[in-house]
Amino acid sequence: MSDSASTSSNSAPRSSSYESYDYPDPPFRYQPFELRKLPNPPEGFRLRGKTPRVAVRDLMLKKKMVDEMVEYHFWGIDPGVLTRLTVLAKVKLLYKLVYHQAPEHRPKHMGQMVDAKMDAGPRLLSRSIHDPLPMPVSRFYPDMPSDTTPLRDDYVRPSDAEEDVPDTWLQQQLYSSRRQALNEGDESDESDGRVVPDRRAKRVAKRRAVQEAHPVHDDIPNYKVNDVGYPNYTIKDVVDAVEKAVFRFAYFDLDRHPTAAPLTPRPHIYATNVGDLLKAVIGSFPAIAYVNMSFDPMADAWIFGSGKKPYVYRGRGPVARENSSAVDCAIVVGRLLDAGSTVIDRKQPCWPKNFTNAEKAFIEATDLNWDICSPEISADQRDQLWMMLENAERSIGMGNINPLWNIWSACTGNFAQFRFEYAESVANCQCTAHGVTTEERYSSFVSASLNHGDAHGSTMQELVARYFAPTTEEDCDVCWEEKAVLRGKRFASLPLRMVVLCDDERVKNHTNDLTFTYADMDGHEKTAKYRWLGGVYYKNSHYRVVWTDAERGEYDSGAIRFYDGATNFGLIVGGVPPTHQNDRVPGGWMGEGIIPLLVYERVMDPDPSVLTLAKKSIEDMMGAQMQGQLILDAHAPWARSRYPRGILSQPWLRVLPERGQRFHTARVAHFPGEPSGRSPVSTFSDVIKRNQPTSQQAHGYMNPTLPQMPMSSPLNKVNRALSATRLRSRTPMSMLNSSAMASRRSSMMQVDSETQTNDPSSSPPASLAAWVTHACGPGGHRRPSAGEEAAEQHDTGRKKKTVRFGGAKSRSKATNGAQRAATRKSSRLSTQKRRSLEPSG
Repeated sequence: MSDSASTSSNSAPRSSSYESYDYPDPPFRYQPFELRKLPNPPEGFRLRGKTPRVAVRDLMLKKKMVDEMVEYHFWGIDPGVLTRLTVLAKVKLLYKLVYHQAPEHRPKHMGQMVDAKMDAGPRLLSRSIHDPLPMPVSRFYPDMPSDTTPLRDDYVRPSDAEEDVPDTWLQQQLYSSRRQALNEGDESDESDGRVVPDRRAKRVAKRRAVQEAHPVHDDIPNYKVNDVGYPNYTIKDVVDAVEKAVFRFAYFDLDRHPTAAPLTPRPHIYATNVGDLLKAVIGSFPAIAYVNMSFDPMADAWIFGSGKKPYVYRGRGPVARENSSAVDCAIVVGRLLDAGSTVIDRKQPCWPKNFTNAEKAFIEATDLNWDICSPEISADQRDQLWMMLENAERSIGMGNINPLWNIWSACTGNFAQFRFEYAESVANCQCTAHGVTTEERYSSFVSASLNHGDAHGSTMQELVARYFAPTTEEDCDVCWEEKAVLRGKRFASLPLRMVVLCDDERVKNHTNDLTFTYADMDGHEKTAKYRWLGGVYYKNSHYRVVWTDAERGEYDSGAIRFYDGATNFGLIVGGVPPTHQNDRVPGGWMGEGIIPLLVYERVMDPDPSVLTLAKKSIEDMMGAQMQGQLILDAHAPWARSRYPRGILSQPWLRVLPERGQRFHTARVAHFPGEPSGRSPVSTFSDVIKRNQPTSQQAHGYMNPTLPQMPMSSPLNKVNRALSATRLRSRTPMSMLNSSAMASRRSSMMQVDSETQTNDPSSSPPASLAAWVTHACGPGGHRRPSAGEEAAEQHDTGRKKKTVRFGGAKSRSKATNGAQRAATRKSSRLSTQKRRSLEPSG
């Protein structure tokens, strides 16, 4: 450790040689950040157009001033050994420090570094640095944030932040690194970059007000780009959004096809009645974000509860059982690649007919919600796919240790993202007299095999470049003459994702990017680049998956994911640091060194026409603003979504059972925390009055719509009897307190004498059988109604009031019609009886 770094760790503040400056100098109480572990900046890196050598010459930097700058800006940072370093070497250290700082903290010129106006410390370093991880402390903020530190209302998590970095760290890293001057007429930072001499520095410093060492949060400008009505964003946010929008066209063929199983809820019901509006799509998702684990080399497995740092939870795969690891790993790799579900996989017309039943079953298996499956369901669903593969391929047997390639080829043989086409011409050796032969070939994999001259091994870069080389010379297999066979290849297409088979332990550096030259069908040589995604590794007759933990375009720190279906319910652990920059996978995980399957993804640029159109679009928007127009008023309206949501259906009849699906449709939505015994009531019921129930409403307290029954059914007899009873027996309100009416009231619906509405607390029976049993009794015989009991106890000539259960408005049309018909019949009978009693003369 350098002397300067060690002195910065003292407990007592030290006095600076900048006597005219009053800057914060708190003690540094943590392990200093080692700058030497970071790479040097590129040769062309400059500050305000000046290289370190030019800055020393033009700005007249002296040893004393440079030493003070290093002492100030390397607070909490170990610059290395400073003894006998020249001024130029120390300025290069400052340039290296500035190069690795975050863009919002990086000074624009050396003049901003000399006046101690800006902050200094590991907090200013870039968020893309992860090894080692800089702590969010600096001269302005010397203390680590606690887990209970509140987040500001205007805090927005940066898009380039790693998932395992807490928001409290990021918030402190985003605080401004500039101290605000009190006087508006102070010297601006936007000077010509010339370092002021000591006298001028003292004169400028006297005009600056002394500020606190630790400014209050609200007094320090945050990461806002503009404080006048614009949302919070950073330069990185804008750049990422533009690049992602442009690169979407480059990798459009690797997006999920609209007909693929949705990963988010997708509306799909065509509503035909008001009850359909209450239906909901319900799904289950894992609640785990991190796992506390560590890898035990003795057990050769990840163990819970003994980890010193949390690892990222990346989901789960199938749970292994009875030598199923080959099928398990194929499912996990297919899930990570959206195998069979991408746009290019389903691009051809009538594409479902091109897929075999085994491939359809494999796609369904990759779409299952393995994250929430129990071990039993997980193993059973995998066995369903395994059984289909056994029927489709004779070399596959359930319960056996199957070769991975047999499983993979049976599941993905017709998936276009892995296929490529080329024409191969061979000039054979003269001993065979075959001359030149040409053949068109299709393939879904690349064989990385070593030749006779590769006794000491070879890198994956060399083997793949040899496979795609426009021309190669080989030894004759007949007469063993060296370089007697000339082989040439012309490629009509390259795979978007390249599957490489490697069966030799002497292959090195397989996790590095691959770059090679190939010839197109016209013979023109081109260059292609692929990045390593992951692979399946073999150890002790067992397969595992190791995958990159960085998505496309993200900063790749080398971290990897690990899956083993035999442990931890098929957990996929993420954020595992690599063992080496060139070989990320630990040697202990590779077993015999044979890698059955590797996957690489092609690195592509957008088409030049896309960039041209993007540039023109930006220029048009800027032109509209310059003319004082609103962009949304001046632009051409955007097109609607290409595919309507919810209209697309399953492209084939399901092959595997329905268990383990990601979503299901329910009659009503699920609201956690509902009281037991009551179904949740949708807010839609607030719009419909409770005293107007209809057969189409599906409130929680209402019985479901009953099916149509014959007129002779017991329930219809009860309804007709009740209707007739209500017409001929009018029970007074005083009879509501009788035992008969109390029994009736407790069994059916309560009556609110003021509002005449139904009380949902006493819901009617929910099933048809319950209704029949309740109304007719266990034997199916009709029970006497309340009106009939009242009629037996009181004089029939006495005028009685009508008791209406549920209110007049709650009657259905059928009930009202029956009552009107009964009224007309009663009136007609009364007239006939009256006429029969009149004297005949």
